[in-house]
Amino acid sequence: MPKVHSHYENLKVARDASADDIRSAYRALTRKHHPDRNPDNADAERVMSVINVAYGVLSDPAKRAEHDRWIALTEAAPVPRPAARPVRGKPTVHAPTDRYLTSPSELDRAAAQRARQQRLDRRVRRVVAHVLQHRVSYVIAGIVALCLAAAGLSSLIEPAMVSPTAGMPGQAAPAASAVAGYVRAASAPNGEPWPGRSGYVEGYAQANQGGLSEVTVDNTQNDTDMFAKLVSLDGPTAQPVRTFFVAARGRFTLTGLTIGNYDLRYRNLASGGLARSPALILEEVATARGTQHSALTVKLHKAADGNLQAYALSDADF
Repeated sequence: MPKVHSHYENLKVARDASADDIRSAYRALTRKHHPDRNPDNADAERVMSVINVAYGVLSDPAKRAEHDRWIALTEAAPVPRPAARPVRGKPTVHAPTDRYLTSPSELDRAAAQRARQQRLDRRVRRVVAHVLQHRVSYVIAGIVALCLAAAGLSSLIEPAMVSPTAGMPGQAAPAASAVAGYVRAASAPNGEPWPGRSGYVEGYAQANQGGLSEVTVDNTQNDTDMFAKLVSLDGPTAQPVRTFFVAARGRFTLTGLTIGNYDLRYRNLASGGLARSPALILEEVATARGTQHSALTVKLHKAADGNLQAYALSDADF
């Protein structure tokens, strides 16, 4: 049976690892390979990308189950043996005179063919998984396309103009990936009103103060408001330390942060969708010229689907 290289190997954990083991391994690898810690390593971004993708799959129970099924299916598939072309050779003590030897070139060609077939199988499985995951969207898109073609209106379609919606609930059109039944509330979950522009939401404690590091949250590429939390990962459980609002097309900088491991979790206030960033490492290093500190920028995304820099998040973890 072929032994496949999976996300478990990329994250350096056993295939029966617990969620805590996976989370601990991810944090350890992040601290070791994060580009901020390896500024002279041109390969650091690629390595971190592989780690992030592996964690994104293994930390999601549904995606991990699908990955496990793929591993089982792949490793259970029999490896085809190449048909040996008879090539008569000299009899030896290891090759009786009534047997034939297999040409090395034939073995090489068969191995190459098998590798090509395995790559093709993997690509087919990925395409099928993608289509199944987004089948509802594809069906809807197909129906819309057929309706437009039948009505002869395809040439009349123009992109819709969307205006910023800071502090004004209900103004933005819901995104295509809107959460079923979601309606934007007129105020924050704690009952406090949304700020009129990007800033902290009143009523939430702002912790981890007194440091030098800062994180800039960039929402300039999106036309929807975001409700966000900076979460500390250093304790036994993840804890929000800053709660804030970022207006559509806006940005907000969190200052005075202490060193540690964090991630950013946010809700799209137009669609209700949740996402989180990869782990963020904030550091302070004393030098002859003073203390150097982290100054990171995190770009927000409307949805986590298909984006290597944003991962899906459940309501329980927000």
